[in-house]
Amino acid sequence: MSEMKSTERPLRRKDRQLSLEETRFAAKHAQFAIVSTADASGTPYGIPLSAVYSDEDQTLYCHTVKSTESRLYQNLKQNPKISACMILHAKPAVDEVPQEFTVNFVSVVAAGELHEVTDEDERQRVMAIISKHYLPMVTPEQIKDYYKAFGADTIVWKMTINSITGKARHKEKFFDRFQ
Repeated sequence: MSEMKSTERPLRRKDRQLSLEETRFAAKHAQFAIVSTADASGTPYGIPLSAVYSDEDQTLYCHTVKSTESRLYQNLKQNPKISACMILHAKPAVDEVPQEFTVNFVSVVAAGELHEVTDEDERQRVMAIISKHYLPMVTPEQIKDYYKAFGADTIVWKMTINSITGKARHKEKFFDRFQ
């Protein structure tokens, strides 16, 4: 039997490719990621997760409820390779109808491996990053209190990113407002 080869390749639509800086911006500001895995048999599984891209170490972090029976957990133990898709912006291109029935978007796809964070200090640091991303008004003390109450029931995940690409349709309509 022949060896299976990766279908990884450069982005086909170069005219829509984001710069690395724009890609990181989009990843950092996305509200969630669809994390896709495959078990040892190759059966795919995708799940939306609260995820945070850290500029500091160019890493994607997420968390789940602590369950070694979950499909995500089982898949990752069999095969840690994942794809994470983040959508920062998606709006129908109503100003272009009836010429085109399409969507203006900004998205990011990252490929790599997702591993459980087991070091307690690192777990607390990552949970603080995630908490500040979703609830910027909380204090460090509130985060610590929450972690004390619920940290033991949480699995913290760290994605080692092997590749990351961003893509947009009419990116100027989106990124111009941030300059």
